Amino acid sequence: MRDLLEKEKLTIADIDAIVCATGTPLAMTPSLACRVLKELSPAKGEIQMQAHDVNAACSGYMYALQNACDILRDDPSRKVLVITAETLSPMVNHEDQKTVALFGDAATASLVSCEPRNGNVNILLNRPVLSAVGVDQKVLYVPHMGTGEVIEMEGLTVFKIAVRKMINILAEACENRNISVEQLDKIVPHQANERIIEAIRKTIKCPPEKMFNHIRKYANTSSNTIPFALVELMPEMKKGSLIGLTAFGGGFTFGAAVIEKL
Repeated sequence: MRDLLEKEKLTIADIDAIVCATGTPLAMTPSLACRVLKELSPAKGEIQMQAHDVNAACSGYMYALQNACDILRDDPSRKVLVITAETLSPMVNHEDQKTVALFGDAATASLVSCEPRNGNVNILLNRPVLSAVGVDQKVLYVPHMGTGEVIEMEGLTVFKIAVRKMINILAEACENRNISVEQLDKIVPHQANERIIEAIRKTIKCPPEKMFNHIRKYANTSSNTIPFALVELMPEMKKGSLIGLTAFGGGFTFGAAVIEKL
């Protein structure tokens, strides 16, 4: 977060809201967003703003971005700091070969603003489309840290539903932008695992070069995977390129958006 503010030549006093996507907060209260606000605030004086967490598992970035869009719709002069932060490794069952190699820890920070800036991603964001469906918690379960419980997942069930929901929600986001999925120059799915990414690609008949996949670099870092991908991908994209984002997470939650290279 400090690096982002420094690169943008801003201080925390220039920010109007903090939205933090996390499924692994350090505590229920204070929220991780409030903890960040405290750490970034000066030793003396009070910095006051909206700050809260969003828990939508791996779809958290999409949920937080929609929240940021709505804040800016209300007041376009605002600047919103969107944070993703996940610590999944302490809850991995190292004897469960189905999950032990899948999950990693990470954090990212994105500045969402209506004014043009010189960031390393530099995109126009169309408001994300979100949805969810309730399922038995043991289908995809991440416990509280410190409970001694471990991540549980019914891989085949998650696979089937994730592929279908990520495809459907991406199509809805494209429809809202008045384009088809085929018109996207690139698709960035949540980096859950290669089987899901490849199944989505084949189902929508997407050429391999249009589907962004770097899961082997970072594993599944939950809500962090899409912002990680954007930092790597967007500097290579041409101005006006259309990129589809789609994510799926525990709950189940899902979300998608169309972004455009500025």
